Amino acid sequence: VGKSVKSITINDRYVISFEYNNQGQLTYVSDGYYGEDYTYQYYTDMIVVNLGDDLKLKYYLEDGKVVKTETEDGLHFIDYDNNGYVTNVKNEYRNVAYTYSNGNMVKAEEDGCGVIATYSDYSNKANICFNGVLSPDRILDINDDIDDMVFIPWVKTSGTSSKNLCVNYKTFGFDEDYTIDKDVSYVFDEDGYITQMTIGKTDYKIV
Repeated sequence: VGKSVKSITINDRYVISFEYNNQGQLTYVSDGYYGEDYTYQYYTDMIVVNLGDDLKLKYYLEDGKVVKTETEDGLHFIDYDNNGYVTNVKNEYRNVAYTYSNGNMVKAEEDGCGVIATYSDYSNKANICFNGVLSPDRILDINDDIDDMVFIPWVKTSGTSSKNLCVNYKTFGFDEDYTIDKDVSYVFDEDGYITQMTIGKTDYKIV
């Protein structure tokens, strides 16, 4: 329901484009920033994301929530709290803890290191998940977890998408060389949909 994102242009140079089926589900993404293409297949209890010709990412669903993922890093399992928000993502070797407040993911942490996010009062009306572009710096592995272990690339799913728009994210616990602290600002159209987003010195124009 509402407007769907057709393209994101990064610094007037890289273009990410999106295609949908008749039900409004994301079917194809051409990511000119990372040089990757995604195609999507939807089933009753699974979403399969094809990344290139060889790699399949499998996301197993229960009641609309991702409970298990199968990626190139193996199997990962997701726990939720009583309100349906992610609390932990874990595999044989790792356990990333997530904290949600008022419907927004405010912290992701592993072994004393992680990311803290601050949110505005603006509603997140976008039909896609912006977590992939919120961290172009790739905040070490914990950000890859957000993209690939919990959040299906670009797809908003129950219990994983924040209801408001992030206005700042910063790392904690890392060495100084890996410390990141960036503000996020937005420009909206008359209906409250994002037309431009700026993260640090990176501009995203959204159609």
